[in-house]
Amino acid sequence: EELLQELGMENGTRIVVARMLKNSEAALITVESTKIPRPVICKAERVRCYLYRPKPQVCTICTKKGHRTDVCPTPRARVCQTCLTRDPIEGHICAPECGVCAGDRQIIDRRCNQRFAARLRGNFKHEPRRSRSTTRRPYETLTSGQH
Repeated sequence: EELLQELGMENGTRIVVARMLKNSEAALITVESTKIPRPVICKAERVRCYLYRPKPQVCTICTKKGHRTDVCPTPRARVCQTCLTRDPIEGHICAPECGVCAGDRQIIDRRCNQRFAARLRGNFKHEPRRSRSTTRRPYETLTSGQH
C-alpha cells in the first residue's frame, strides 16, 4: 500500500495493484489501461515500464509444470534431470528434453522459445476473444529502478 501511494502516472492512468518483486528493486504494477504506461513516476523520479511476462514454473525435482521446487508435492520423486524419465535405471542412455517445450535441451534452458508465458492480449484458452468495444483485462507491467 505504501508503494501504491508513491507511484503516479503522467497520463492519469489508474494503478490498480502494486507490489515489490522479492528482494529486488523491481515492482509489479497492474494498471487500468490497454496500453503500457511509459513512464511511471516513483518518488518524483521517472521510471520506465515493461510488459511483465512471467516464466513458466517447472519443478526440477519431479519436472512437472505449474509449481516450483520448494513446493513440490512429490519431493521424493525420482526423475532423470536430462531426459525426464521417471524412475530411471542407473546408467540409462538418454537425450535431453526441455520440461516446457519438449525440445532437445534440459528442463528450462535460456534457448527455449516458450520460456516466457504468452502475451496478455486475449490469448487465454479459457477466455473468448472480445471485440474492441468492450473493456480489456488490465495489463501487468514491470518497473525497475535501474532503467
